Amino acid sequence: MWFEESSWSNLRLTDVGHNEEWRDLWPSKIEFVVTAMAYLFAMTNFLNLPKLILDNGG
Repeated sequence: MWFEESSWSNLRLTDVGHNEEWRDLWPSKIEFVVTAMAYLFAMTNFLNLPKLILDNGG
């Protein structure tokens, strides 16, 4: 996979508490970039909502 670095966010824990193998979250770099851009677009729209409500009188 393109993302070989192991980090705590990639770690899966079993019910017993033992660590399983590290796993990649994204199968391709393109999928990660598209998802990150969609998340950024959604968050900016969500954070802009109070300003739009105030500008339009509630």
